[in-house]
Amino acid sequence: MTEQYRAEVFDADGEVALAPPTLVGRDQAQNVQDIVIANLPQGPISILLTALDAQQHSVGFAGQQLTLGNSEALVDIDRLYNPGQIREVGRVSLSTNGTQANSACRNGRISGDGRFVVFQTPSRLVSSDTNKLDDIYLRDRTAGSTTRISLIPGTPVADFTNHCQNPEISNNGRFVVFESDGKVFLRDRGGTITFSGGFTGISPASTRQVSVSTITEGGTTFPVTLVPGQTRISGQGNKVAYTVKRNGTAKTSIILYDRVNQTSEIISKTADNSIDGSLPALSEDGRLVFFHKASGVQGIYALDRTTNSARLLRPVTLTQVLFLDCSGDGSLVVSNE
Repeated sequence: MTEQYRAEVFDADGEVALAPPTLVGRDQAQNVQDIVIANLPQGPISILLTALDAQQHSVGFAGQQLTLGNSEALVDIDRLYNPGQIREVGRVSLSTNGTQANSACRNGRISGDGRFVVFQTPSRLVSSDTNKLDDIYLRDRTAGSTTRISLIPGTPVADFTNHCQNPEISNNGRFVVFESDGKVFLRDRGGTITFSGGFTGISPASTRQVSVSTITEGGTTFPVTLVPGQTRISGQGNKVAYTVKRNGTAKTSIILYDRVNQTSEIISKTADNSIDGSLPALSEDGRLVFFHKASGVQGIYALDRTTNSARLLRPVTLTQVLFLDCSGDGSLVVSNE
């Protein structure tokens, strides 16, 4: 374990403490796994302790929240997250027999339990891939197998005739969404389903288009096109959100697809009755939808679908926001402004 550490202290408001903390060193008398930090402000604080190598590069960190009645604190270095202790680093862009991809692999996404990884590549990782276009593949890290997700259902199963891109995966790895030819597709990899009365059965794999080509506002129907790279799926795989742009305008709207009911609706509607929005993010159950609104009162909004009400979280213009995401329970939202 490294003997070099850097301590940063933040007050209850998340501001850096004015007085720099003093890193005393190991607490040999009480616990050799503790670091003593002195010269701390009293009251509620958060401590970020970073472990450093000989070149002063970060090799681990630990966070601790506490309320002090004196100016010293102990941080348990057993709690350090250490990238050097990762048990396995391996390539996932492989065929089932271990052949590496021979073209660029992009837009990797991982399931909640870390078992499944989806990505796009024009590489031929299965023998049935003959279209020489970007396809969506799924790597099962437990089984060591690779399957192609971007398949058109039918007899026989057919290749897509356009590039497939921007995959997203549900937490359990069963549902994958991706984009192709300006449309959004949902792949259900199949699995066990439970019927009323407790009977179980097997649901076969399927692929369906879930995006719309028109929207209706104020009784008027408008053709729309997909905004690429803004398709999201909820952790449970029951909701898909994506952004469309009204043809001939800069106005965008967010569409939510309900996989269970197979219905679509515009959800980026706020109190001023405008329905524009972009950059959707979904909570795990799909109940909360976060998005950016670029007209009227601009900013990041949260829509609670149980009450069908949207509230402004943060006023900010679209030019300042390029990315939006949220935690599974919707309690935390992150954006790069």
